Amino acid sequence: PLLISVPRKLRGGDPAPPALSEPVANIDLAPTILELARAAPCRRGSDCRTMDGRSLVPLLRGNRTAWPQDRALAVEYTGRNTGFSSCSYRGVRVADELFVEHTLIPNPTTDACESAIEREHYDLDADPFQLENLYPASVGTTAAARQAELSERLARLRVCAGLPGRDPRSGTRPHCE
Repeated sequence: PLLISVPRKLRGGDPAPPALSEPVANIDLAPTILELARAAPCRRGSDCRTMDGRSLVPLLRGNRTAWPQDRALAVEYTGRNTGFSSCSYRGVRVADELFVEHTLIPNPTTDACESAIEREHYDLDADPFQLENLYPASVGTTAAARQAELSERLARLRVCAGLPGRDPRSGTRPHCE
């Protein structure tokens, strides 16, 4: 969850921004601040940084059509083994689903992190506490196709740069969502 409060004196008489359910992330904060400041992400001249996030300003102004309807956000973690959690994972979060690939898992005997690939897929509407792992789905089912799609989106998000219509392509890297 992200909470943004716009003080009344900065709203210029506009009403408070609406409560929204669109997926946003911390990568959206810098583009938002830059748009509000009417600034560019440049150090000097044309030396500009390509940002992966989107400005939240259209959403704050009530323009939900400017926001991707099925936006996926990358989630990842790399840290210390706490004995019960993943040491490293990467995943993709969409409005009602979470798909995760664990890349380092704790060995309960040695307490060391070990390389592995373990996957999880959750339907967050039906299972908000992520208790029923749907992975792997039966081969040839629509659920298996959805898991493959989420895995592909994760692979793209891990290397994406910029947004279509705002930023030029960065070599062969795909645009972000």
